[in-house]
Amino acid sequence: MEYGEVTFTLPLGYIDKEGVIHRKGKMRPATAYDELSIQASQKENLRYGDILMLSRVLVNLGTLKEIGPDVIEGLFEVDFLYLQILYREINSSSERKMEARCPACGNIDEIGMANLFENMHYYFSNPGKEETKKDEGKGVS
Repeated sequence: MEYGEVTFTLPLGYIDKEGVIHRKGKMRPATAYDELSIQASQKENLRYGDILMLSRVLVNLGTLKEIGPDVIEGLFEVDFLYLQILYREINSSSERKMEARCPACGNIDEIGMANLFENMHYYFSNPGKEETKKDEGKGVS
């Protein structure tokens, strides 16, 4: 892992053309060049500036190594919002923590945004089986 990279898990995940769900990924901190390179586009539409920035700072998403604006545009809204919050956390001076109750054992733990959706398999009907897409046999990465 490179300096400052954060591993994350999306709440729902990006579904590619083959139906594979990509939930796990890595994000790196933004550089000054990243910020400068999107300024022209950001003047017209602030939200599109966020799409461009996320496509620059995502190192990978599942098995995808090239993350272009089209991938970010194809995310579910909850995943897009999660990545925006994670981006702000990575690029600010302090990590935000929150308390979360484990649905399996009831313990309350303090977690960071990057780990917030790591154990979402507790919420699926078949815990531990999220790697296989129902009825199609497509993988999740």
